[in-house]
Amino acid sequence: MNRNIDLLIGVLVMIFGLFVLFIAKDIRPTGPVVDPIGPRAFPYMIGIFFLLGGARIVFVRLASRARETGTFVVSDGEEDEPGVPASALQAFIVMGAAVLYALAMSVVGYLLATPVFVVGGLWAMKMRSWLTMVLTALTYTLITYVVFAHYMRVALPLGPLANPLRSMGIAP
Repeated sequence: MNRNIDLLIGVLVMIFGLFVLFIAKDIRPTGPVVDPIGPRAFPYMIGIFFLLGGARIVFVRLASRARETGTFVVSDGEEDEPGVPASALQAFIVMGAAVLYALAMSVVGYLLATPVFVVGGLWAMKMRSWLTMVLTALTYTLITYVVFAHYMRVALPLGPLANPLRSMGIAP
């Protein structure tokens, strides 16, 4: 049985990069300060990173296959290192979680969706200390919220917390 999983992952990563680029083109500048880079720069960089990264995976796999066999027939690949298995399912779960996170953020807001996503990501990376996961998620969420919402004036979605945070003067 031939396994095309690494090629499939590379192609899916490229498609995800194109999706990010497509979505980023609709981001409009907000706020009173005109930023020469603009709010689209970071999503464009991420989209290009995924696109080029996926292309590299596909290219390396095809070149490796061509060197090994002289053709483009997919081999069974190499065994995982003992104790460090590579899982295509885990990669797909993380990509799916990222898409769900982006969708959830528009409904429940950045401050509620981000800690859940960070805890899930840490769990997927085999961290099992709930205290460490929760503290890391909350710290990351608060620091990035302050940096992006207050210093860089990025309009992050706040969901149901918008009115309470604005009434306390915490949200822009």
